[in-house]
Amino acid sequence: SAGWTSLVTMATERRAALALMRRGASFLGNRKLAPAFQSWLAAIEAAGDGDRKKASMSRALLHLLHRELSRGWVGWHAQWLEAVRKRASMSKSLLHLLNRKQSAGWASL
Repeated sequence: SAGWTSLVTMATERRAALALMRRGASFLGNRKLAPAFQSWLAAIEAAGDGDRKKASMSRALLHLLHRELSRGWVGWHAQWLEAVRKRASMSKSLLHLLNRKQSAGWASL
C-alpha cells in the first residue's frame, strides 16, 4: 500500500514535470508566436474580469431594487432549513425508540 502510494506520487510528479518541459520546449520552438499568444491570453483575461465586475454590480443593484422579495426568500429559506433540521431530529428520535435494546447496548459500552 505504501509502495503503491509512493509510486503513484512519483508518476504524478513526473507527469507534471514532463508537461512543464513540453510547454517550455514549445515556447522555445515558437518564439515569435509565444508573445502573441501571451498578449491574447492577457486580453481575454482582462475582458473576463470586466464582465465579472459588471455581473456582480448588476446582481447588487437587482438585490437593492428587489429588497422585499429578497427578504421574503431569505425568511422562507431559514424556515425551510429549520423544518429540515426538525425532521432529521424526529427521524433520529424515532429510530432510537424503535431500536431501544440496540441503543442501550451501545450506551453500556
